Amino acid sequence: MDIELLKLTAICAIGGGIITDFIVQKIKEGVNLTNSKIFVWISLGVSLVFGTLFTRSFSDLSWLYCLWSGLFTWGGAEAIYQLLEEKLFTPFSQIQEEKKNKEKIIELPRKEDFK
Repeated sequence: MDIELLKLTAICAIGGGIITDFIVQKIKEGVNLTNSKIFVWISLGVSLVFGTLFTRSFSDLSWLYCLWSGLFTWGGAEAIYQLLEEKLFTPFSQIQEEKKNKEKIIELPRKEDFK
């Protein structure tokens, strides 16, 4: 399994997700439908189209991986990325915490240094 490829696909889907969420929200505001099941299909279609095009525009991934990114966009790329981050990557918050802890370490002189 190519973890870096999966990570890149999820990151592209996060960016595409912002755009598709905006578009789906505008569609919901503009269209007065009582059946919410239709919005699931509208959301899927918008995510596949715009998520795929967004990924294709801003990465060098193949069309197949761009389609996966579009599907991740619909399924909640941020949730997928957070799940992967917890399982496979070192979380950014942990990296920052380790960096802060290293900066806080102060070496005290040893007793032998004073003789």
